[in-house]
Amino acid sequence: MRVQMLLCLGVGDLIYTNGDIRVGSTPASTLPGFSSTHYPPGADVSGDERSENWVNSTEVGGASSGTGLDMAQTSPDADDIIADSMTVSGSSVTFTGLDTDDDDDNDENDNALPPTWVAGAVVELKAPANYQITTAAGYSVIASPLLTEIAPVVGMPVTLGFNSVDYDLFIASYTPGQAAVPGTGGSAAKVQASAAPTTYDFSTSSSTFTITWQGVTYPVSLVANYVSMSGLLAAITEGLTGSGLVAQDNGGTVLITESASPFAGGAITSSSLPAAVFGDAPVYTSGTASTGGSPAVTANVDTRL
Repeated sequence: MRVQMLLCLGVGDLIYTNGDIRVGSTPASTLPGFSSTHYPPGADVSGDERSENWVNSTEVGGASSGTGLDMAQTSPDADDIIADSMTVSGSSVTFTGLDTDDDDDNDENDNALPPTWVAGAVVELKAPANYQITTAAGYSVIASPLLTEIAPVVGMPVTLGFNSVDYDLFIASYTPGQAAVPGTGGSAAKVQASAAPTTYDFSTSSSTFTITWQGVTYPVSLVANYVSMSGLLAAITEGLTGSGLVAQDNGGTVLITESASPFAGGAITSSSLPAAVFGDAPVYTSGTASTGGSPAVTANVDTRL
């Protein structure tokens, strides 16, 4: 695509060099294919197509539907990518569990990259993640293992978007995550599904349930096509962020349990669990507390206005 325009820089004969021409802060001479023509005062520009004056019609807007002339190029605002995982390393993004174009007519390639993703395309990736929000001394504490991705430091400005409103905050304190130090003895509390999942696709029929552990309730929402057991387990574990609980594959069934010793002791309770994930009769097993050790600490920040 080439952009052309005719600009009036001012009245009279102006003196400038090619280095003075910039697009934003970028010298135009460094842009591939850039060219310009200088017209002095009184010059005839009628032979330059850039002098043509196009006026937008108030009756016809850009459209790509219907019949006749295509008045605009349109593309989806967003594409959902279904994959087992996404790994970001520098400027490289790797998806695992994507489909391939294998000429299989029975395979709709639902979990493939969008066809508009071609070399040179500019895309914005948004990966949903769960954060645990608590209050300490009247301020919000945000916890998640993913906080390390922004390399937080005290005094760092951050922007929090909530309900389409952006809040400019700064990090007042940062607590790095710490691995658990195992204790002695004890057993993990758990919820064991009574049957294997009957579906991994919740994109058309979502399911929400809650898990209560150590007096705190954690909502878990299943709203997408998770493709496989690993995708489903990741979604459930995300909803349990900050609880010390994880979802695991136990012989093809879902198991929610404490992630590691030391075990806290007590019982996991829940709202009604979806039969499509846990079967009709999930089994709840209380745990017993370990002695010694220290639980894992989830990375967290204290943010303030």
